[in-house]
Amino acid sequence: MVRDVEYVLRQVFANPGNKGERLRRTAEALVFPVWTRLTGGYWTTTYAGGQIVVRRGQGASHTVYARLPDYREMSFWLGALRPGDLFVDVGANIGIYTLLIVSHGCDVIAVEPARDARRLLEVNLGLNGLKATIVPAALGRVPGQGALTAELGSMNYLVPDATEAGAPGEPVTEVAVTTLDDVLGDRTAAGAKIDVEGFELDVLLGASRTLGEQRVGVLQLEWNSMARERFGRGRHEIAQTLLDADYVLARPDDHGRLRPTVPDEGPDVFAVAPRLSDELIVRGG
Repeated sequence: MVRDVEYVLRQVFANPGNKGERLRRTAEALVFPVWTRLTGGYWTTTYAGGQIVVRRGQGASHTVYARLPDYREMSFWLGALRPGDLFVDVGANIGIYTLLIVSHGCDVIAVEPARDARRLLEVNLGLNGLKATIVPAALGRVPGQGALTAELGSMNYLVPDATEAGAPGEPVTEVAVTTLDDVLGDRTAAGAKIDVEGFELDVLLGASRTLGEQRVGVLQLEWNSMARERFGRGRHEIAQTLLDADYVLARPDDHGRLRPTVPDEGPDVFAVAPRLSDELIVRGG
């Protein structure tokens, strides 16, 4: 219990976006897991652009902790995107990135294969009077069918077929698979966020035309240990795919400004099209 409280305090007080509401966020973050554990119910909280309904296990905790839960990453997007820009949210989950960026005046394609998460995404868009294009599929290297784990909440991940699912006997559900090339068609996106629990390489390999033509200005990719642990892939493979397309790797600093980086495991990595690197990446100082 003490460790749980300490964790909540660190999450709430370390986030600069919580200035002026840290006590309220702390109280909410402490009550939320108790309430949802007892009731199995939903919780409505606020984000920087409005309201969001969350549920325990659906990527909810970090949203309860802060108005901008991924403060550095979200600060970058709010500074870089302009009204009317197109953004692709791959692994949209319950929609915090989608909501934030749509409320910023952008058009969003939200890709989410998990039915329960997609329902909450639809609820949250309606709650805020917002609209986005929802693609009920996973992204991979080729179109077809895949198996998605079914009981891991926001940690659900795609595997090529049910026989390759993570733990023996782990429940899976069949989902449609498409590619980023097919989702975008001939359009150009200002940005894309790819959060697919280690499956990033397959998403990028299904975007060979898009990346080759550099029709996504900036990509944000989850960069933790999941690719290695679940699929035996090093992050260097994913980084090389981006570097082969001449994208420049960076990470946001405390103020949301991109700075050059090396692709070691850790916080999300941003890949910037070369035409934008001088404008968006701060070097030195």
